[in-house]
Amino acid sequence: MSMFDTIKSVAGSGALQQIAARTGLSAGQLESVIGALAPMVLPKIEHEVAQGNLAVPASDAALPEAGTDAAEDHGNSVLGSIFGSKDVSRSVAQQTSGSTGVGVDAIKKVLPQIASIALGALVAGKIGGIGRR
Repeated sequence: MSMFDTIKSVAGSGALQQIAARTGLSAGQLESVIGALAPMVLPKIEHEVAQGNLAVPASDAALPEAGTDAAEDHGNSVLGSIFGSKDVSRSVAQQTSGSTGVGVDAIKKVLPQIASIALGALVAGKIGGIGRR
């Protein structure tokens, strides 16, 4: 299963459509961005959780619904934990823009959503060694 498929199974296709609408991206662009971001975000989330630096909710029900303002806020908190500064997040967005051709501003909007969903994927046991399988 691709990272996009994993993220889609956790978030749901409706949430991904909502994220695409919020960011002005087509479904194909969003898939490309997720494919580029996932390898940069997921290992860092796993590492920070394993180190005890990032709290894991008891269940994925405790996570905000993907594609919402609450998920964006949650994702920004996750990004702060895994990257430590907005400069690193900006660098990740810039790198992703270069590899996908999608504008940096749109990627900056997608990034927190993906961070929130990725933590949900860990909790659900869809990725990594943490969570419930």
